[in-house]
Formats: sequence, C-alpha cells, structure tokens
Amino acid sequence: MTEAMLNPNADKDQVLKSMRKNIDTIMADGITREELEKARNQLLKSVVTDNLTINSKATILGNAAVILGDTSKANELLST
Repeated sequence: MTEAMLNPNADKDQVLKSMRKNIDTIMADGITREELEKARNQLLKSVVTDNLTINSKATILGNAAVILGDTSKANELLST
C-alpha cells in the first residue's frame, strides 16, 4: 500500500513518476531488514494513533477486511 499527499502546487504526474520509480527499485532490489523494521514500527505507531477517531476505526476494519480477509484481525492489529 502506498499513499501520498500532494501539495496544491505539486505536479501530479511527476509525483506518480517518482512513486513508480521507487516501487520499481524496491521490486528489483528488495529492502533491508532495517527498512522493514522502520516501516513496521511506523505502521504500528499509526495503528495506535489512528485508532483515536471513528473514521480511523472504520479504516482499520476496512484494511483488515481487504488486506487480511477478516475483520476480526483488526483486534489482533490493535493488540500487538
């Protein structure tokens, strides 16, 4: 999953081109253990902080349903 927030003055095509380049690099070269750990920690932090609103709870449930195939997995995400 990737996402980006664009500055109102940003060049959307350039941002997409840059994202595609980064994805291609990751697919070709993989990632280091350190990069994986950093991403995991960022995701866990966001799970905790995002759980503060109703909208974010809906997002967590939606992600669990779509990505993990089971909404009950949302509870496991929150308890790790």
